[in-house]
Amino acid sequence: MTALGLRRRRAPAGHIIALSGELNLDTRESLIEALEQALDDDVGQIVLDLSALASIDGAGLDTILTAHLRASDELTTMVIIPGPETVQRVFDAIQGPFVYALRYPRRGRSDRPGAHRTLQTVARSHGPPRLR
Repeated sequence: MTALGLRRRRAPAGHIIALSGELNLDTRESLIEALEQALDDDVGQIVLDLSALASIDGAGLDTILTAHLRASDELTTMVIIPGPETVQRVFDAIQGPFVYALRYPRRGRSDRPGAHRTLQTVARSHGPPRLR
């Protein structure tokens, strides 16, 4: 098993989190902590860079999708830089059970930086987003 490499840095518009190695049930805890810290910082944007990620399983995918939902609920834009083909195949496989829709913030709620349209991934029959 390869560990998950995680690099974080603060940018003017928000946080950048770059992953390498394997994202799975055994390694996702450090990503959860990084995403929670970024969301708690009340930033306008989080960039999740998967370009150096070697592999991902369902637990890793769930972590990313749940964080994306939470970011959307908090009017934070979450940008995902795609990974290599092996990683993208996992994302492609979920098209059936998920609905993709553009979500626009309600008027009067767009006073935060980065509060504009975002792509929201909504899982059917899931409750409110929780990272843990």
